[in-house]
Amino acid sequence: QPGSVMKPLAVYTPALEKGYKPTDLIKDTEMEFAGGYAPKNYNDQYEGEVPMFEAVYKSKNIPAVWLLNEIGIQAGMDYAEKFGIKLGKNDRTLGLALGGLNEGVSPLQMASAYSVFANGGVRQEAHLIRKIVDASGKEVAVFKGEKIKVTTKEVAKNMTAMLRGVVDHEGGTGTNAKVENRDIAGKTGSTQVDNVSRQDAVKDQWFVGYSPNLVGAVWMGYDKTTANQYLYKDKISGANIVFQEIMTKALKNVENQTFDVPTIDDMEKEVEKNRFKNYWIEQKEKIQKNFDEWINRW
Repeated sequence: QPGSVMKPLAVYTPALEKGYKPTDLIKDTEMEFAGGYAPKNYNDQYEGEVPMFEAVYKSKNIPAVWLLNEIGIQAGMDYAEKFGIKLGKNDRTLGLALGGLNEGVSPLQMASAYSVFANGGVRQEAHLIRKIVDASGKEVAVFKGEKIKVTTKEVAKNMTAMLRGVVDHEGGTGTNAKVENRDIAGKTGSTQVDNVSRQDAVKDQWFVGYSPNLVGAVWMGYDKTTANQYLYKDKISGANIVFQEIMTKALKNVENQTFDVPTIDDMEKEVEKNRFKNYWIEQKEKIQKNFDEWINRW
């Protein structure tokens, strides 16, 4: 099960396509959805409203489910399929926002899906063999996979800006996936273990991330998770650390490129600017209303 690594694919990308912005405020309160579905944030803390980018780097559950409910489950399913995630009729639930799938996914599928953000919105068919040459060096066959446009360059850049916060922001869930002197964006994911009292117990643990020129997906878990055999969240082990170790070595002799996207600080400043602007608009409307009422009395 992919857990929260599905949020960028099935929720935030289609929401951006529909006109939402990374700085838009979305709901973060305890609520119950149709059918009695009542998810909770991992830490059971709620802030009323949060900017989309903050919901991403903190991996909040309620904002993701609320947003999927707003844009429609079908939109989420359509985009998941565009990213190469095969879904069935049993996946048509709001649980899609949190990665609750009937069949699950592979690390190869997730790496291919996240490559869309680094490739400017285009998904290249995943493959193992690029070309075959004979003993003389002549090409016998070359891979010519299909390139699929999933989203726009602008949406891909906005997703990368938000996913950088997962790694770079001190409140991000993937800070220990950071690779020294490299731009990294990505998303953490985990799924809960049923019938276990330990709060930090997880069944699946993920980190899917990318630099401008390399993408990687790490999954950790047991073949069979039981009440006595499971993973748990901590700061010194897990998928984030494995990703960091692998990518550090994989990028050693690779050109150091950077993302040309806004930082979380830039987006936070925009949110504050908008809040200040909206405050004075509200004050102006109140003054105008009071003035009109005073005039009408005369």
